Amino acid sequence: MIWLRRLFFAGIFPLFMVWCLFIYLFALPHAMSEPFTPAELLLAFMGALYSALLVIVLIIRALALLIGPE
Repeated sequence: MIWLRRLFFAGIFPLFMVWCLFIYLFALPHAMSEPFTPAELLLAFMGALYSALLVIVLIIRALALLIGPE
């Protein structure tokens, strides 16, 4: 099961997040003249959701390091 965590945090999922944010940021000027396609909206939403979850996990890990074992 540890391989799944390594894949999640250091494998293909961060690359997927970067790809989703790339689509979101560079499709945005194009979307000013045309609406987003459903696939672009889905990728942008999944990228934003994953990055939010990653930030929450990193904050929790940082707080755990600050508190330390009791």
